[in-house]
Amino acid sequence: MAAMSSSSIPGIFQPRQFKGHLLMDGGTIWGTNPFSAVEQCMELVEDPEDVIVDICICSGEISPDQTSAVSKNSLRNFMRGADIHKSYASGHSITQAMSTYPDVDWRYLFLQEHSVDDLDFRNSTTWPMQEEGRQ
Repeated sequence: MAAMSSSSIPGIFQPRQFKGHLLMDGGTIWGTNPFSAVEQCMELVEDPEDVIVDICICSGEISPDQTSAVSKNSLRNFMRGADIHKSYASGHSITQAMSTYPDVDWRYLFLQEHSVDDLDFRNSTTWPMQEEGRQ
């Protein structure tokens, strides 16, 4: 059940009902949620200056190329559109959280250096990612 829920992508693999809950991969819907992170930290400390936030964005490009040619593969086009939407939504939520919580220490924002094709699992594609992860 957990694996099926984690792989759910709205419009492709439907979320699963389990014990009265609708389960899905939260990253497909909510992406980066700095508000929740800060609010959970504020339950532990009183002063926002004691909260330090590091954000690592490692899915999709932060600024996808919107001018690249459209593929003839519908799923690939859907995923590309979702990546473009997610990059703008994530960036907006981060900047909005930074202005909402100006006293929080927004220390690091890590961005993925190389783009990854979500649907390409050939060794020639996955090996460079494995090498990058080993560094």
